[in-house]
Parts: sequence; structure tokens; C-alpha cells
Amino acid sequence: MAGILGVLALHLYHSDTTPLTRISQSPISFGGTFWMLGIPLFVTLIAAALCNADIGERVYAINRRKVRYSYLFAAVLFAVIVGTYGSIGFLAKNLGMSLSNTEPPALAVLQATMSQWILFLVTVVLIVVLVSTLASMIGSAGDLTVIEIYQRFINKRANNAETVRWGRIFMTMTVVLGTLIATLNLDLSLLIQSMAVIRGEVIIPMLLALFWPLIAPGRYVFWGMITGVLGGITITFGGPLWQNVFSQSTAQFIIANSRPFGALFTLFAPLGFCLLAVTLRRVGALTLVTHRDV
Repeated sequence: MAGILGVLALHLYHSDTTPLTRISQSPISFGGTFWMLGIPLFVTLIAAALCNADIGERVYAINRRKVRYSYLFAAVLFAVIVGTYGSIGFLAKNLGMSLSNTEPPALAVLQATMSQWILFLVTVVLIVVLVSTLASMIGSAGDLTVIEIYQRFINKRANNAETVRWGRIFMTMTVVLGTLIATLNLDLSLLIQSMAVIRGEVIIPMLLALFWPLIAPGRYVFWGMITGVLGGITITFGGPLWQNVFSQSTAQFIIANSRPFGALFTLFAPLGFCLLAVTLRRVGALTLVTHRDV
């Protein structure tokens, strides 16, 4: 449901924004790039990996200590890979290349500097990675939809054959929805960054489950995730709302920074609810001890 709301809000937001051709072509500093693109992209990429249900399934089959080390090693390796891949965009700019919004800078740089057979090998590797990743994510989407929606609310007595059939149906629906979104006239960076407010709320609960499993009750984590995704969508795509609530200068500031603000709110809202739960727990324990002393 949150994903559908995000997609609809994305389309409505884009239909009311200024076309890219009217945006100033003045250079953006490294700090501005990190703030406007780096933070939402970081949340998007990390959350994309954690949303893979296969990772969660492996947690139950592997020692939790080994899972911790695996996640830490993967995070370091992932940061190096993303940083290296992202730096290719600056290399392309220094080489004087003019890229479209949907053209990967890495392939453009390789095409301009390397031989054709190296470009062919890199393209094959990228296609293999994308196919395997998309197949895993689409399969996970079908499984989660069957388990969390179909079996819980529609047919609690569904057998294995029925769950497999409906899982394939939901997988097909995911592919169709993704294809429809791809046909919209949307900026690629806007699509990528919008995912930060749709699935960014899973990062903090996943880390808490691995390193501090008893820090907060499940209901606080749940409502923190709900607040994060709804608040993130509102902050990111609520431009007309801010114009009616705040002054013009304040509304313009929020709208100009809506993507990083929305991504950070989605990321840290579950943590805020967890800290609230810990505070209430300690206050309750302190009150109980005080009453006992009296």
C-alpha cells in the first residue's frame, strides 16, 4: 500500500514540477550533490538490499553473530562499490561528456575510453546482475504479498498449490506495474530517490534486529515504520500542502530540500519510536522502584 501511494504521489508531484529544461545549468558543489542526491540514493540502495526477503530468510538459518559480521563486511564493500560507481559520473563530466537523464555514466565512459570487447563483457555482467536481482526482488514481492495479505486477510486456509498460484499472479502484477511506471515521462533520479521514502523505513528495524533485538517492543517499531513511510511521502511530495501551511520562504525551503528531508525522516522515524519505547520503559521501571522504596 505504501508503495502504491508513493508511485501515485510521484506521478502527481512530477506533473506539477518545472521541466528539466528550465532548471539552471550552474554547477553543483560536492556538498550539494551529497545532500540532494547522495542521501536519498544511500537510503534507496541500502533499503533495496534489506527489502530482499532472501536475506531475512537466511538470518533464521545462520548464526546471528556470523550474520552481523556478514552485514558489516557487505556494508563496507557496498560503500566502496557505490562510491566508485558514483565517481564515474564526475569523471564523465571532466571528460566533457553530455549524458541524458537515463544514460548510465559508467557505460558512456567505458565506451569512450575502452575497447569494444571490454564494453561487451561489462554489459553482459551488468545484465546478469540486473536479471538475478530483479528476479529475486520480484519473487520476494510475490511471496510477501501472498503471506502478508492473501493468507492473512483473504484465505487463511490456502494450500501450497493455491499460494504458489497467487504468488505467480502477484509477481505478474508487479512486473506490469513496473512496466507502466517505466512508460511514464519521469526523471530517472526522481524515480530512484522516491524509493527512499517507500522502503527506507526498513533499515533501522533491520539493524536493531541484528544488533539490539530487545531494545524496543515490536509495536513501537511497527508504528515507527508506518509513521516514517507516510511522513516521508508527505514531506517529499507535499509541495502544495507546505505552501498553504507555512510562509512562502519557509515553504520554498522545505520544497527545495524535500527529497533529503523525506528520506531522512523515513530513515529515522522508527529509531525515534524505539527511543521513545526505551524512555517509557525506563521511566516505568524508575517509577516502580520509587513506589517500592516508599
